[in-house]
Amino acid sequence: MNITFPSETKLGFRCNTEDNYGSETIDVASRSGGGKDWQGAGVGASIQNKYVFAEKTIEGKSFYLFLKPLKLPFKVSDLIYIWDKNYCFISPPQDVEEDFSSLGINASGVQIVSVPGACKSKSVKVCFGAGYSIGDSCEIVVDVTSKKIQKNGRNIYYEGPLMYGGIFGDVDLYDCNLKRIMMRAESIAQLYKDTSEMISSKSSNGCSSALQPELVSYIENADVKGAEDMREVYRKLNLLSLKATELERLQKPLTCALWRES
Repeated sequence: MNITFPSETKLGFRCNTEDNYGSETIDVASRSGGGKDWQGAGVGASIQNKYVFAEKTIEGKSFYLFLKPLKLPFKVSDLIYIWDKNYCFISPPQDVEEDFSSLGINASGVQIVSVPGACKSKSVKVCFGAGYSIGDSCEIVVDVTSKKIQKNGRNIYYEGPLMYGGIFGDVDLYDCNLKRIMMRAESIAQLYKDTSEMISSKSSNGCSSALQPELVSYIENADVKGAEDMREVYRKLNLLSLKATELERLQKPLTCALWRES
């Protein structure tokens, strides 16, 4: 989908991991005509419960906007992606193609092709597959097997819809938001652990008690407070994804499910 402003607009994004969940700040400036100074940047709007992935600064009257829920295995949050360029996805997986083909390139700014030569001029080329490398044909490479994105001389790792955050977002902003997301996941898991202990204590068969050791381990892996090395954060994200799969398996047969997601 598109979001359109009445005049040319510049959006700036900043992120921090201070306090419990960190926050993201969005600065908005506008100008009524070419060559005029940007007006109205001022103090940006700070948000604590949203995760917006974008380049640090984007400009234009119209921007592309896309949302995907992140579930690990319970819903952590909706992830928001905003971009101002045209992208060309080369040989993406079927689920990625389905996400954008239903919108159409005019609504999403994303073209789906099988070879780099079919991309429209000046589009950002995103190549999917381990056989590609950064060069004239690919500006971003996504290895869906190792869940790794090569971009701007950096390697970043993802799980699920975080992939789009790595593609459309600034790398530093991605890393900051990833830490914030894991902080939130840790907090939600703690609530489910407490709920499980209450339910199992009142249940004749200790219903949901089998989830508690996995939730404890989940909470430990989601703890990234003070983490300076992103390699450690990426490692914990991978472990968190594995724990999420195990939690989903353990909860599926329970009559006292802690979370239910469509």
